[in-house]
Amino acid sequence: MQKRLFFTILMAIFTLTTMAEGLTYLSTEDFKKKVCYYDLATGQQPQWKYIGDKPCLIDFSTTWCGWCKKLHPILEQVAEQYKGKVYVYTLDAEKEPELAALFGVRSYPTVILCPMKGGPRTTMGYHELDYWQEAIKQVFGIEENLKIEEEIEDSHTTMESSEVDYMQEAIEKAFGNGVLHK
Repeated sequence: MQKRLFFTILMAIFTLTTMAEGLTYLSTEDFKKKVCYYDLATGQQPQWKYIGDKPCLIDFSTTWCGWCKKLHPILEQVAEQYKGKVYVYTLDAEKEPELAALFGVRSYPTVILCPMKGGPRTTMGYHELDYWQEAIKQVFGIEENLKIEEEIEDSHTTMESSEVDYMQEAIEKAFGNGVLHK
């Protein structure tokens, strides 16, 4: 029994350590402190103002989503490659429904890219590492010392224009300043 308890504690420490080095879990309260403060209780429409000191990616996923599980190791690689340059957050959209609703998230995985200036950008679906490297280069202006040889074309993750429009409307409604760009 003591060996089992010791092993469980050891695995919990290992899991927390691994997550701290890669993806960082983001709660609604953390979002308000690290990304963008808002208060829905005021009745006023929230305004987008990124408050982080580095750009970030926010992964909206769920525990039951297979594509989300497949994406997490890639986002951990992104976190390692851009350590000190980009924050990589993850959250369970079912545990943080307020944030998912603010961003109009209806499918998983959805990743929001938050540059230092301008509004957030949204991408949906599973993408390989080179896609994220190119997105970070284009949206954040940060280039890693890795050569990007080809553009990713993944037809099963292409977002329908109606999804983009819906998400843009949701973000504009939530933050009131048309922050999403196609």
